[in-house]
Amino acid sequence: MRRDIDEDVRAAFEALSRDGVVRPVALGSSEEQLFADCDLASLAENWLGERRDPRGLDAQTRARWKDTATDEDSRLPGERSYERCFWLVHEGEIAGTVSALDSTWGSARAYLASVYLMPHLRGRGVGASSMRAIRDALFAREVGVRLDTSWLWQPAVRFYLQLGMWCWSWKRTLSFRWDPGVPPPLVEVDGARASFSLERAGVRHRLLDASHDGTFLTLTERHVDDDAVRRLAHDAQTAFVAHLASRGWPLVRGPAEFERYRGSDLFHPEALADRLEVWEAYAADRGWRVETPRIPWLRYPSWGALQDAWKQR
Repeated sequence: MRRDIDEDVRAAFEALSRDGVVRPVALGSSEEQLFADCDLASLAENWLGERRDPRGLDAQTRARWKDTATDEDSRLPGERSYERCFWLVHEGEIAGTVSALDSTWGSARAYLASVYLMPHLRGRGVGASSMRAIRDALFAREVGVRLDTSWLWQPAVRFYLQLGMWCWSWKRTLSFRWDPGVPPPLVEVDGARASFSLERAGVRHRLLDASHDGTFLTLTERHVDDDAVRRLAHDAQTAFVAHLASRGWPLVRGPAEFERYRGSDLFHPEALADRLEVWEAYAADRGWRVETPRIPWLRYPSWGALQDAWKQR
C-alpha cells in the first residue's frame, strides 16, 4: 500500500501539539490576523530592515508593509487551503509561527513555511530548539524537512546553515532540507582554505577541499571509500557552495566556467554566483535592503542592465 506522507506530517504536528511545542492557530479568531501580521513582520524585517513586534500592529503600518515589503497578497490562515498554520510555543506562550503545506511535492519531506520567531525571544536558543523538535517529530515518522528562504535574508540563511540543514538547490531561492539518517555538513574554514566533511558511524569522511586566491575559487573532490557517504557527494558540493557564499568566498573558478555553468540550479558554484546577481539586482530595484557578502569578481549589474542583457540573448 502506498505510504501517505501527508498523514505522517499531520501526525507529527499532532504529537508536537500534545508536547506543547506548537499549537494550531484558532481559525475564526483574532489569532488569524496576528499570524498574518507575523508573516508581514518577517517580510518587513528582512526586506526593509524594520524590526517590530507584530503584536498590536497598527492598521497604518500593516497597510504600508503590504505595499512595500511583499509582491504577494497577504492571506489569513483560514484562507490558506493549502497549509496548516501553527504557533511555536515557549513556556506556554506564543513564541513564533510555522506552517506545514498540505502537499509534500511528491517527496518524503514536510514543506515548512512562515518560520518566524518573536523579536524578544531571539538569541536564547528558542528558535533552534523549536526547529529541532519539529525535525525530530518528523524523523520519528521517517519524514524529512524542506523549507526555502531568500539569499537576501542573511540571518535566516546563517540560522539554517548553523542548524546543520543542507542547502540543496537555488533555482528560485535557497532551498534547505533535513533527511532522516543523513548527517549534518561539517564545514571548516581556515583563512583561504576550507573543507567539507560528513561523519558516519563515528568516522569522519572528507569529501571536498576548497581554496581561493582572493578572486577565483578552486574546488577539489576527495575519494571516499564509504558507499553511503559517496552517494552524498553531489549534494555535498551544493551545500558546500552555500556555506562558502555565506562567508563571502569567491564562487567563480574562472570566466570560462562562469559562462558554462551559470544556468544550473545546483552543484556548480558559478550557478549560485549568477543567481546572486539576479536576486540582489531585483531587490535593489524594489528598494529592498541588500546587506549580503560581496562575492569577488561579480559585477553586480542593475536590474535594468540585466533585463537589457537578457533581451539580447
